[in-house]
Amino acid sequence: MRCERLPQTMKRRQFLAATGVASVTTLAGCGGGGGTPTVAADEVAATITINEDDSFDPPIVEVEPGAAVEWDNQAGEERQIRSNDRLNDASEWQFEADLEDGDTARFVFEEGGKYGYHEAEETWFRMCGAVAVGDASEDDISGLRCEQ
Repeated sequence: MRCERLPQTMKRRQFLAATGVASVTTLAGCGGGGGTPTVAADEVAATITINEDDSFDPPIVEVEPGAAVEWDNQAGEERQIRSNDRLNDASEWQFEADLEDGDTARFVFEEGGKYGYHEAEETWFRMCGAVAVGDASEDDISGLRCEQ
């Protein structure tokens, strides 16, 4: 399943106001595993900024099941974010977001686990990050070579 980026000409708040309830349905569909998210469509539990120095800030976030995580591209150029199963004991998931500069993308994590991601144009061990969901914590994340 693919979560789409927000249109470049429309900012996040404008988009949410324009789509209203439809955005809740869309976000729930991007979460994989079904169900209704426990956060409202306009609430984000964690924001990961894609920086000009080819890094994610922060590289690891912790959220509860049903929470939305947002990637915000501030790199000054297009970035392609992809799920990554190379993290030790990683949960399998499907995520792709092609983001122009200034665009954002969200994913609702329905189930607990450790979810890795990386920038598709960079090597997976150079520009990567992880989301710890539920009982998983930042301390449980191992094998995230881009932090070394």
